[in-house]
Amino acid sequence: MTDPYKYTTIAFANREFLGPYSREAVLSLTQGLKGPVLDVGCGKGAVIRAIGQPAVGIDLNPSFVEASAQENPNAQFFAEDAKEALGKLTIQPNLIVCLGASQAIGTPEEALAYFSKLLQPGGYLLFGDGIWERTPSQEYLEFLGAKEEEMPSFDQFRDAGRAYGLDPLKSYVSSPQDWDSFELSYYESMITWCDEHPEDPDAKPFRERASKWWEMYQREGRGVLGFAIVLFKKADF
Repeated sequence: MTDPYKYTTIAFANREFLGPYSREAVLSLTQGLKGPVLDVGCGKGAVIRAIGQPAVGIDLNPSFVEASAQENPNAQFFAEDAKEALGKLTIQPNLIVCLGASQAIGTPEEALAYFSKLLQPGGYLLFGDGIWERTPSQEYLEFLGAKEEEMPSFDQFRDAGRAYGLDPLKSYVSSPQDWDSFELSYYESMITWCDEHPEDPDAKPFRERASKWWEMYQREGRGVLGFAIVLFKKADF
């Protein structure tokens, strides 16, 4: 496989928002907020489009950035490493968005610290990442290649920003329905592509990967692996 983004591009072909959340969830958290908006890990630009404010988006996947630019002609997009792109930033964001993309900066804690420094006092951070809703099994941890301590509970996640001068204002935790919709779309998009491209050398490994992920989600992940979004405000002093 020569394209490192091929799998995710296919898997998210039929998703507007590239996580287990909806337009309604984003709007409920950002209602009344003004730009400029900076979206780190912007995917296809759906959050920028929903918020409807002047914006800059950053994502490593060039296909996603191309789609973002087509759908958001008045926004600016970078298809490159986040820290490199942020070095070129010419706006002072009032709202930073990072949903499921903290790895673009480092650990979730490193991302919170980084974004806090980037914000002016009174600015906002819409931050989303994985949480544990229940204790994961050892089998599931081994499948994910993760350790239990690598992800927080919701309470720990919500309160994590305080150490960096970020106060939690609103929050959203993805529902089982959010997760089912997200995971099923991911799985069906990949299986459909594999059925339509049997000659592609990636078809067999992609099918196996998607099928195993879907199996483990239903058996071990549902109701265990969670996703939380918190709207933080940087202290005014």
